[in-house]
Amino acid sequence: MTKEITEGEERFVQKTLDDLCGGSEDETKWMEWILKRKRSKVEDRLVLVSRFRVVSIKRNKMGKKSIQREGHIYQITKLVVENDYSGASIHFPDFYIEVSGGDVKGMAVTLMTAYHNATGDWPESALFPVEGPSEVKSAGKQELGIAESLLGCYEAFCNLYKQPPSTDFRRHVTDTVKTGRAELDLTHCPGIEPRTEYTFDLTPALAALSYNTYFRSFRLDNIGRREAVQIFSVPLVKNTTITRVVLSGLDAGPEGFVALGDAFKRNPGNRVCELDFANNKMGDRGIAGLSSGLMTIQHGLLSFNIANNMITAKGIAALVVSLRANEAVSGTMEELNVAANKFDTLASQGFADWVTDMKESSLAKLNLCDTQIDIPTVLTGLRLGLADSLVHLDLSHNRIERQGAQSIALFLEKSQVLNFLNLAYCRLPPEAFEPILGSLKANGNLRELKLIFAGNAIGANPPKFGQGVEGLGNLHTLNLRDNGLKVDGIRAILNSVANSPGLKCLDIGLNIIDKTPNTKSLGEAIGDFLKRHRGIQTLQFTGDSAKIAYGPPIAQIFDALNESESLTELDISGNRCGDRAAVAISDALRKNTRLTFLNWDNNGIAMGGYQAFRSCLEAGNNKTLYDVPFPRFDVDRAVAGSKDAGRFRQRINELFLEINTSLKNNREAAGADTVLTNIQARKQAEYKEPPLNAPASRQVKTLRKAPAGRAKPTYTVYTGDGEEMEKQPERSPRHHQAPLAGSRTPRIDDDDIPPPMPSPRSMNSAPSSVYNVPPPVMAPPPSTPASDWGSRTHSPGSAGRGAGTARPPVFSPPAGGRGSGVGGSPSPPVFNGAQSVGGRGRGGPLRPPAGPPPTPAPPTASPPAPTPPFSNGGPPVPPSNGPPVAPRRQPPPTPPSRTPAQSLGYATTFDDEDDDAPPPPPREDFDDDEMYNYG
Repeated sequence: MTKEITEGEERFVQKTLDDLCGGSEDETKWMEWILKRKRSKVEDRLVLVSRFRVVSIKRNKMGKKSIQREGHIYQITKLVVENDYSGASIHFPDFYIEVSGGDVKGMAVTLMTAYHNATGDWPESALFPVEGPSEVKSAGKQELGIAESLLGCYEAFCNLYKQPPSTDFRRHVTDTVKTGRAELDLTHCPGIEPRTEYTFDLTPALAALSYNTYFRSFRLDNIGRREAVQIFSVPLVKNTTITRVVLSGLDAGPEGFVALGDAFKRNPGNRVCELDFANNKMGDRGIAGLSSGLMTIQHGLLSFNIANNMITAKGIAALVVSLRANEAVSGTMEELNVAANKFDTLASQGFADWVTDMKESSLAKLNLCDTQIDIPTVLTGLRLGLADSLVHLDLSHNRIERQGAQSIALFLEKSQVLNFLNLAYCRLPPEAFEPILGSLKANGNLRELKLIFAGNAIGANPPKFGQGVEGLGNLHTLNLRDNGLKVDGIRAILNSVANSPGLKCLDIGLNIIDKTPNTKSLGEAIGDFLKRHRGIQTLQFTGDSAKIAYGPPIAQIFDALNESESLTELDISGNRCGDRAAVAISDALRKNTRLTFLNWDNNGIAMGGYQAFRSCLEAGNNKTLYDVPFPRFDVDRAVAGSKDAGRFRQRINELFLEINTSLKNNREAAGADTVLTNIQARKQAEYKEPPLNAPASRQVKTLRKAPAGRAKPTYTVYTGDGEEMEKQPERSPRHHQAPLAGSRTPRIDDDDIPPPMPSPRSMNSAPSSVYNVPPPVMAPPPSTPASDWGSRTHSPGSAGRGAGTARPPVFSPPAGGRGSGVGGSPSPPVFNGAQSVGGRGRGGPLRPPAGPPPTPAPPTASPPAPTPPFSNGGPPVPPSNGPPVAPRRQPPPTPPSRTPAQSLGYATTFDDEDDDAPPPPPREDFDDDEMYNYG
């Protein structure tokens, strides 16, 4: 007869569960006293099954109760149930619990129901085996929703790691699934910021992705959670669905990337084909460990971004060796970004040898910004290997001399599809551009060229450069920012490009540094250029509001604004033009029907100028303008200079709310929510993930051996609807322009304008508000052009000319979407409510534990990373109640019949519940550095 459970025993059980779960939620589902034979004695045990645990409680002669055995349901290795339900045994790695003489069937059904709720859509191979009646095996099986399945696993892992579940994380997952997005982006999830009251532990959140089949992409960038990289290696060992991983700007050290490399080795079935690890502290040890994992990947890798990771020539050499050893990776790669890492002569030669052998490669985008490469050596390799596929080349911030310019010219002569070339801040004199521009003219295969020549010395001889660029009919974008040009030089270049029919975008900002420039003559020249050129769409003519500012005469540009048939975007920020020019702008906009974007911040405009602008919009005279960045510098000055700052702030708030309403109306009337503009749209557009059932082109490429008689390798391309097709590497630029399902930002199109990129050294940026007027500042801040062309990727600025003046941004290739690439710069706030991206945080150090998972840290601290699992099967689980077990140097081979918990390295010996049996000795520990010692 079963003993009844008293209220005191119920209270003891609940207290026991509270102590075991460490703040997570748990409740008893089944509980009963059972008889246990122990040698010649018969003792009773209180066995309970909760949502997440199985506990055996004993009582001594004095009636004192204590836990005899306990384990998490993820640690169960096998369940054996007699066919007549006369008994059952629940097996754990180091012990088992017997149940007999009671409601065995109820216990088994309750346990399997809890287990199926906690495993969701896990595959059968990941579940523990059940020996017994079929109704027990299928008990509790049901179709769970996508969010419900993932969150069930998350709550179980929270109980396992003794962490309280985060309500904010649960809401974030639920909202993401509701919108149909297949990317789990934790960057803006509440509680993701470190060291706050609401910070949640990433360990259970990421462990829940181990067998998740919904999310195709994971993103966490510009957050100071440096432990995230190592924690993500745990689900990567098991996950076979995620194709894109973005872990950038986390300050993660080499340990995390070594763990990721090990995860790639242990999961040959992974389908990750896009990796973005920019702006971390990977170092040589990290890239060596990661490269060793890349050598084992059995499918294609489409993009790889390791920009600004403190990698030296030794690490670059290790990467090149792995890429050369794995044709599946190098043969399918389309984007490679190694910017802001350091090459030397030997590394440059090894890199050149690798690209020389990539004649059948798909590599279309290559970023070598600020790498100190040997330009002649690397460009020779590009000419021999990638001339038929390379579309996008960034060599900015590298010292290029005469011989280097000649090698670039030779590459351009042979190139078939290049349309983007970045040579910004390479210290090139005007004569060095002569062979480069000559090759561009001679090559009739190139179309819609985007040339970024900012930060060079063209101002030393503008007529010579003008002669080179004149007649360049395939020119689309020309950036000559910060080249020391004077008024006569700008006039000469404007005359040279006035007859270039394909020119769409021109940047001549931050040039004139004359003490008394003839800005009136310059305004006339720009106005004449706008009248003559019938195709120009974007003009950027900015100053720094200090040494480089053109003053009120810039208003002459607006005399020609209405005569331009094509201009849609104008940036005149930082020119100190004042209210008079603002009134002239407003008058011109009353008649203009083409301009959609205007940036005029940092011009000393006060209340009068903005009132004229409001009148222009409210009267309905202008119905096309809808993108105007918030003029925070001018508003700061105006508020700081007013006598009654509070009252003035209220008035200016009301003024900008009215302006914002008019701009929103214009945007809605134009249907501009999906329109990409050259300067601003990439700072505003929120990329929408395709729904889960949308077809995905080129998700994973798996290398096959070429059939007999076929010279090129053939690849298997997996699509989102489960189909596959065979294809060969293509050379046409169209091959590189199709968006990849699961990627956050679209590929470069022919009409795309490249984003700005200053020097990739400083990493910090500050977010800006959208609607609210910023607090006043007592001194005018240094000018930073608020809207350089594009912003799909950003990078930091370096010191420019003059004290307190930031070097202007220059173009750089897109590298992974918002806030990724070489750095994360904020977007200026805009009236239409577009979001801006903030800067990076910082986090604490991460040290991997040597044994079972450590004691959980409080919510306000960055949590420790879990012990990485060993070979196949099961989620990451700590050992059950028993002696600590340290990881082995090399885990032994795991037979197929082993269960998830067994395969994680825990012992499989069972005791007979003898309390006096000695525990097994712990295994010998080792030092991680012994395995990864790179000197």
